[in-house]
Amino acid sequence: MDIDTIAQELSFLVRVKKNELLKNHTTLRLGGPAALWVEVENEQQLQRTIKVLSPNPGFILGAGSNVLCSDQGYPGVVIRLKGDFTTINFSDRENKVIAGSAVVLPVLINQALQRNLGGLEILAGIPGTLGGALIMNAGTRWGEIGSIVNRVRVMDRSCQIYWLDKKDISFSYRNSSLPDYFILAGELNLQPEVKEEIAERMRQYLLERAQKQPLSAYNAGSVFKNPPGDYAARLIESCNLKGKKIGGAMVSEKHANFIINCGDASARDVRELIDLVQKTVREKTGINLELEIKLVGFDEEKN
Repeated sequence: MDIDTIAQELSFLVRVKKNELLKNHTTLRLGGPAALWVEVENEQQLQRTIKVLSPNPGFILGAGSNVLCSDQGYPGVVIRLKGDFTTINFSDRENKVIAGSAVVLPVLINQALQRNLGGLEILAGIPGTLGGALIMNAGTRWGEIGSIVNRVRVMDRSCQIYWLDKKDISFSYRNSSLPDYFILAGELNLQPEVKEEIAERMRQYLLERAQKQPLSAYNAGSVFKNPPGDYAARLIESCNLKGKKIGGAMVSEKHANFIINCGDASARDVRELIDLVQKTVREKTGINLELEIKLVGFDEEKN
């Protein structure tokens, strides 16, 4: 089906918009129009939406905090989860929380803090959604979300919905076995602690991030994964690439594993700077830096 036909069919199920600019939904403030933007409120709507879109389901965009969207946009359907996917339910007796995949991590972390429940503060400062965090096993040097997962509610490509127990999920550094699923919710194991102690750890974590990362600039978080036994930032800095600019995109002078939008960057500027960093590091150190951010809408030959 063409986009107009898809839009007409979906309009009876969900809210749809044509040519929604992705730059309005990403932390880099970059990205052209999505051919179709779809807002889904609950699991039933998502099931029916994916059945209409099959076999090309598009993709779910969370907080847009670890993606680079092409200037040309995305030629398919971009799904935004809302409504039921933003709910949070604590089981204080069991020290667990079930949260929808569209819940943003800072909100979840602060609600756990108010209930004297620790464990989530290891993710303090990460701006993404729970769904995105689960897929990429988001984390900091203090820990990863995979360590506190109990189970994850998913929908598979045949639109079947069920819970996956922790034992059925593989988590590794900035990776998991979840990308083949639509993430609906997650259940996390927390532990009762003194609120002031949790808050103090959070304060220290956030202070360290603020001192070392360009949080006030438009960015998509860490661009590259750390290679085994080393740090991407150290390798990039050793190649004298801090402050390197292409157009309006610059390797941060504060943290070399961040590329910032100085205000007038294009996605093409960022992509070319990524390519330059990878090429330079590979030539000077022999190490291939693997992307941590996701590329959306890029045609390898045209963009």
